Amino acid sequence: MTHLLLSSDKSLKMPSTYFTAKISETKTFLKTLNYPIILKFPSGTQGKGVIFAESYSSASSMVDALDVFDQPIIIQDYVNIKSDIRIIVAGNNVIGAMERTAKSDEVRANAHAGATAQPYLPTAQVKAMSVAAAKKIKAEICAIDIIQSDYGPQILEVNTSPGLQKITEVTKKNIAKEIASYLYNRTKELKETSDKSTASKLVGNLGIEEIGVRELMGDIKIVNSKIVLPEFAAKMSDFLDGESVTLKVSKNKIEINKN
Repeated sequence: MTHLLLSSDKSLKMPSTYFTAKISETKTFLKTLNYPIILKFPSGTQGKGVIFAESYSSASSMVDALDVFDQPIIIQDYVNIKSDIRIIVAGNNVIGAMERTAKSDEVRANAHAGATAQPYLPTAQVKAMSVAAAKKIKAEICAIDIIQSDYGPQILEVNTSPGLQKITEVTKKNIAKEIASYLYNRTKELKETSDKSTASKLVGNLGIEEIGVRELMGDIKIVNSKIVLPEFAAKMSDFLDGESVTLKVSKNKIEINKN
């Protein structure tokens, strides 16, 4: 599904990618392609489920063998590049990047396939296309694999459950900690948004517009000479417990402002 989403966006460059659901259709389609090609299982990870086919006959034989797994097949143009770039995205930021080089007898640049790796400093273009690809598939945390071709950088695939061991080792960065930090801040942000939404719905249910000063009837409590605001007033004003404020007091009126 990620390949289909990415290939539907012409601004995201990637090798020509095709998706076939039936073996009969796949074998017919294979006759129209230029070789070599790459065959993939949608559920493949860590380079597993990636097959190199140098001719129609070899691709056709492989498809026959894959038929027993009863899975759709992704067909992708083969780009003769022996290295790729692994980018880890969290939200709008790139938090880790490495370049992987495949073994001499391999077409996969995955660590599990014996590839070597080194830190990589992504360009502004690579950063932008990585974040855009993540947003396209609605993944806040994911890995983007990119290859450098004669036509510039191209997205090879997006992995929503990437391994972190190799990129942590190569970059010397605590990628897991950065992901955890992002998730904490994102959760906090969503909670605050939810709280504001709840207050907004409350005001809406009372038939009051959400502009200007809001006047609501309510009771106040005074505990040990301290005024306890009604819950809805505290939420809508964004006052926090213990926060420093300035009070303007006159008879029958108290005005509270944040410092």
